[in-house]
Amino acid sequence: MTFDWNEYLLLAKLLSGESLNTEIVDAKLRTAISRIYYSVFNTTKLHLLKYCDIDLDFHTVNNCRKKYKLQSHEIVHKLLEVNDNEDIKTAGRHLFALKKKRVKADYDSNYAKFHVNPNKSDVADGFKYANSIVDALKLISNGNVEVKLKDLNKLKRN
Repeated sequence: MTFDWNEYLLLAKLLSGESLNTEIVDAKLRTAISRIYYSVFNTTKLHLLKYCDIDLDFHTVNNCRKKYKLQSHEIVHKLLEVNDNEDIKTAGRHLFALKKKRVKADYDSNYAKFHVNPNKSDVADGFKYANSIVDALKLISNGNVEVKLKDLNKLKRN
């Protein structure tokens, strides 16, 4: 049985709940952002494999690094961003925005955005982005939109 990546989204909702222990609010919200990102990142990867036959294994990732100068996580959001469908493009931009929030939440000790207004925090944005991405992925799973690895050729790289 494979792991259901949507469980990370459920955990993030639990962690970002209103009954937070004030001593560890920051840690909970940082963890929620991370779980939101990994939930939709891995769900997207699975959609690419299942519906688009894009297996981001070591060989494919290594080739993309050489040819497009992309790291593994970049490949996923770029595949969406270069698509002709606007909803899929937006999902790619949202996935990239979530990754930036996740990196800040995981590594930036001075990242205090959470303490300004938890209702307007990156966690709230993260859930909005995650819903947008999941909705866009339905276009792929329903067969309405195609994503192809060769679409990365649309990228302009030096």
